[in-house]
Amino acid sequence: MTIQTDKTLTGYPSIDKPWLKYYREGAQNSAIPQKTIYRYILDNNKEYFKDTAITYFGHKISFEKLFAITDKIADILTAQGLKRRIPFCYVPLRH
Repeated sequence: MTIQTDKTLTGYPSIDKPWLKYYREGAQNSAIPQKTIYRYILDNNKEYFKDTAITYFGHKISFEKLFAITDKIADILTAQGLKRRIPFCYVPLRH
């Protein structure tokens, strides 16, 4: 990973990586997992399925529920013809 050390910014966050100033040195140089974010979160929380994964507007969602919702949305989108491996973000709306 290349970290820009001088103060000259390119205007491209993907090059300037301004968020890295908030990381500790070990995190800046750690290896990037070679798996999807879904698989990474799943693998690291298998033993914590009943724990809260997200608190959204006061509603607690467990890891179990998070993965159930994610899998259901993936199945629906696949049935509608969306191909796998396309990045997708779901933001639940507040009722």
